[in-house]
Order: sequence, then structure tokens, then C-alpha cells
Amino acid sequence: MHAAARDYLATIPSRPGRPALRLVRPTPRDAIQAEPLIKRFEQAKTEAQLWFEQSREAYEYVLPQRNILNWHAPGQKKIERIYDSTPIFAARTFASRIQSLLMPSGRNWGRLVAGSMVPKDDRRRIDSQLEEITDTVFRYLRASNVATEVNESLLDLSIGTGPLLLQDGGDEQPLQFKSQPLANVYIEAGPWGSVRTVFREREVALRNLSQEWPAAQWSDLTMAAAVKDGGKKVVIIEGMVFDPARQVYHNVVIELKQEHLAQVLTDEVASWMVPRWMVVANEVYGRGPAMAGLPDIKTLNDIKKLIMQNAAISVAGMWKGTDDGIFNPNTVVLGPGAIIPLAQMDNMEPLERAGDFQVGDIVLKDLQDAVRKHFLAQDAGGAVDGPVKSATEWILRTQELERDAGPSFGRLGTELVVPIVSKVVDILRRRGLIPDIRLDGREVSFRFEGPLAQAQDQDDVMTLQNFLEIGNALGPELMMQGIKMEDVPKYLADKLGVPASLVRDDAERAKLAEQVQEAAAMAQGGGEVPGAPGQAPAAIPGVEAA
Repeated sequence: MHAAARDYLATIPSRPGRPALRLVRPTPRDAIQAEPLIKRFEQAKTEAQLWFEQSREAYEYVLPQRNILNWHAPGQKKIERIYDSTPIFAARTFASRIQSLLMPSGRNWGRLVAGSMVPKDDRRRIDSQLEEITDTVFRYLRASNVATEVNESLLDLSIGTGPLLLQDGGDEQPLQFKSQPLANVYIEAGPWGSVRTVFREREVALRNLSQEWPAAQWSDLTMAAAVKDGGKKVVIIEGMVFDPARQVYHNVVIELKQEHLAQVLTDEVASWMVPRWMVVANEVYGRGPAMAGLPDIKTLNDIKKLIMQNAAISVAGMWKGTDDGIFNPNTVVLGPGAIIPLAQMDNMEPLERAGDFQVGDIVLKDLQDAVRKHFLAQDAGGAVDGPVKSATEWILRTQELERDAGPSFGRLGTELVVPIVSKVVDILRRRGLIPDIRLDGREVSFRFEGPLAQAQDQDDVMTLQNFLEIGNALGPELMMQGIKMEDVPKYLADKLGVPASLVRDDAERAKLAEQVQEAAAMAQGGGEVPGAPGQAPAAIPGVEAA
């Protein structure tokens, strides 16, 4: 394992070539049958129905435009029952904030590093070689649609679960992301609460089948129907099914009505990412801020409705009238400039109100603040409320978010960020755009370097800084005895994300220390420091002249 890691990483070219595309390998058709897969799909769909009512209600109040759990038609109005838009804006803030902390656009939010099985002495060299691959990976990520689709997935994550699909998009755009609505995606529980099998149900026009799946072999009935009426739609099941015996993923395409398996492609890395905000024991779907805050959200909407009704009564008033043959209270229209015929002046009088709903304004603000807190949409109090925010204030704000949702951030790392990078590496590797490496944690691993990870590292740096400031009072002799001062620069470089190519490894540091000792010994003995005859002594990199 160690030798293999050294062999392929030591020969990484400066500019990887581009051989012919190597597609995922097909699986023998008799190895996988359609009928068992359809049964698993139907079981997963049945279990998903248990979440239908709660998810529908959360989508209705928080993400009404993405709600397709009810009957859906293009152009359908979906906000007629919404009276307060605070949850809608809070969900957008939630998605944007999570994305900016974990996967900010326009920058590298992590790097490939040597895995746990690589010998310690080789890690610095391999890390330096992996930096170019990291740049290639993120260059293709920035050129893809990852930013927009991940944001939509995080919007669904505010409900609880945000499925995301990553596929090879071809030569022009190798990375093709697609956020999938939860209404059409059914997930199957794996061991230890993992999600390794995902099904998606779609209606596809017959004329588009060969374009979406050019390698598929459709049933004779479907091909005949496509010739007769290409606009007719057929129900297609797409699935990513994990094979525990071979440790691979089978990507299947099934005609539901014909129970026909049209295509099977086998891959080593999952194409589906299913991030979940929080998972309760014995459940497979996640519960997000929208579900946790649904009581406050519904109460807020009802309070806002009552306040608006109260405002309408305050403006237009309530009236009582007597039908005297001339004045008809059933047909009268009140409004500016209206002339209302009356037989007697007291036939129409304002109705005295029983009370005023002014307390609603106080309750409304409390509920709005509570909703924003559920979605992590409130800034840290105090210093960060000003117009100018220092680096320390941003760190404090990030640390507060980490305290509020630390476990969920950790889950997003394992269920969203690392799977995305792993699949990107797999696609680029198969296309020959990067060397033949695999992100398995043993030979090559991934290290987070987004704002959230930086805030954690900054906390460690501040701890070391405080220790050194306090230790200076003890004197340099005691400090040298108590801490490995020679390792402090390397520790700081790792925490601050300094490129590995700029950091000396142990061998280089030992050689440099030997050069310094030789120079010092020759200077004390009156001899010449090594250098050209008749010239000034040669300078040693990183060492000031005495």
C-alpha cells in the first residue's frame, strides 16, 4: 500500500495528459433483475409516504415555490396562504450561510492530502504533489454549476433532506450537478444509518429516451410506442443500488410498466449525495430547521393574518344597518366617495369594537426572531451588528454558528462535501484529466479549508499564541525545555493553510540546521565560510547573517 502510494504520486506529471474517456463498466444483465429492484423501489416509496404530510406542511410555509408534494402544475400559485415571509427569507439565508461556510464560491474550500496509510516521512512531498491536482479539481468545480445546484439542495436541507446528483456531463462540461426535488426521490436505509441506495421516479417522453440514455436497451413495446407517438410519456425508475459484496454502485434504469431493466452501469463512487440536517434513531429521512420550527412558523403566519385583519377593520370599520326598503345592507358598497341612500340617519351606524389587537405586534417580533434563530439566520449579538466587521468579529460569529449546529456541520461534511469531491476526482480520473488516484482516506484524503474549518484552526492558533505570550514570562530556557519550538512553524503552517510546497520537511530542516552549525563553527575558528574565493560568504536560505 505504501509503495503503491509513493509510485503513482511520485510520477505525477506537471500537466496531466488526456487519454480517451474511460466510462464506468457495464454489468452483466443477468446479474441484476428488474423485479427485485422494483420491489425495493416500491418499499422505499411506501416509507417515504410516512413523511409526506409533515414535509408538505413544511414546504408550504417555508419553501412554497419548491413544494411539489401536492398537486403541481406549471405556473401554479403557491403563496396565497402565506402572510409572513420571514420563514422564506430565513430559509434562503440558511442555505446561503451554510454554503458560504462549507463550500464558498470562487475559492478552494479544501485540498487533497496524503492519507492515513502513507508513511509520515513521505507525506510532505506527496502533499506538495497533490496541490496541483487540488487546483485542477477546483478549477473544474468552479466551471460547473455546483454553486447554484448546491444552493438549491441546501434549501431542501432546511426541510430535512437535500438530494443532489452529480454525473459526467460530457466533454464540454464534465461535471453536471442537479438538485433533485424530494417528492420524486426515495431513499433506502443502509447499515448504521447510511444512505447508499437511492431511487428516482420520472415521466419521460418516449422521444427523449435515447437521448438521455444512449446505451440503454429498451423493450420492444416501448420502441414500438416511441415510433407511433414520440410525445407519449413513460414512467422510468432510475436507481443507484449499492452492492455490498463487490463494494460498488449499480446505476440502473428500469421501465416500470414493462418491468424491463434497460441499463446497468457499475461505478466505484456514488453519484447521489443525500445530505441530512439531523437524523432521529430508526429514521432515514432528515429533520431540518423547518420541521423543528414549524409550530413557531404556523403561529407567526396566523398572528400576521390576524394583524392584517385588524388593520383592515381599523381602516374600514364595521357597520350595522337597518333594511328600511331604501337602504339594503346586503348590497351596499362602502368606499371613498360612495353615496348611500338612507330613510333615516340612524339606519346606519358604526359598530363599536370589542377590543384592539395591539399585542399582536409584540408577539409578532418575538416569533420572527424565533424563526430566524431556528434557521441560523441571526447574526451574533453585540460587536458584529456594526457596519464594519473585523476578522475577529467574523471568527466569533462563525464560532457561535459552530456551537449552535456543530454536529450538523459534521454530518454535512461526510454526506455532502467529501462525497462531492470524491465523485469529482473519480470523473476527472476516468477522463484522464488527473492522475489515477482515489479519494479513499488511506492513500489520498481530503482536508476542509473553508471558513468554518479556518475558524476552528484560528481558535487553535489563538490558543498557541496565548500560551507563547504567557510562556515568555518564564524565560526562553524554560520555554525551550517545555515546548518543541522548532515544530511551531510547521504547526502554524498547517493550521493557516500554507501550501505544502512552501514548508520545509524534516529532511530539509535537518540539512539547514547542519549548514547553520557548520557556518557557525567555521566563523568561530577563523576559517572561511564556504563560498567562492575572494567573495563574501555564501548566504544560507532562511538564515540571517551574524
